[in-house]
Amino acid sequence: MNNQNRPISEGEIVEAPVRIIRERRPRAPRISLSTTPDIIDRALPRNSGHCVWADAVAEAVPDAKYISVDLQTIRFTDAKRGCRYTYLTPRTVQVDLVNFDLGVKPQPTTIRLRGGMVTKAGKARHGSSLPKRATLVDRHNGTSGVVADRVGGKVPPKAAFGHTGGRRREFGLRGLGVVEK
Repeated sequence: MNNQNRPISEGEIVEAPVRIIRERRPRAPRISLSTTPDIIDRALPRNSGHCVWADAVAEAVPDAKYISVDLQTIRFTDAKRGCRYTYLTPRTVQVDLVNFDLGVKPQPTTIRLRGGMVTKAGKARHGSSLPKRATLVDRHNGTSGVVADRVGGKVPPKAAFGHTGGRRREFGLRGLGVVEK
């Protein structure tokens, strides 16, 4: 009789293969954002919910809700997954935001958001699989090996220039070193 198929007697210690089950944590998607002439024409200056880049997020991610773009972060919620994604604003987008709020229309361009932070969204915060403390999850990329993604925890604070608690973005131009003529 084969050892694997024999009956186990009472009190016998049996070695069994151990299978490690890793908890699956959601990761922020990589998103390609394109500003088209149509998006640029319908965008509203000094509005974090309907600026050029917020409208580009809405086009690229159809399920995105509560989109907010400021000098520090680009944020949106995916209600289906119950996750809020926060990406650091790339430097080129920061320059476009300041210039657009000063009345200069940006050129159509494309950027890629990656390495975003994932947190619980709205009412889905209770009973979610996301950790309360931030954890790092390894992501293998094709070229340089392992890259860490941050999952859970507290998001960065909203930019200091986002006044009136939300959607209206009025910049303190002197604070940015920009003087109106």
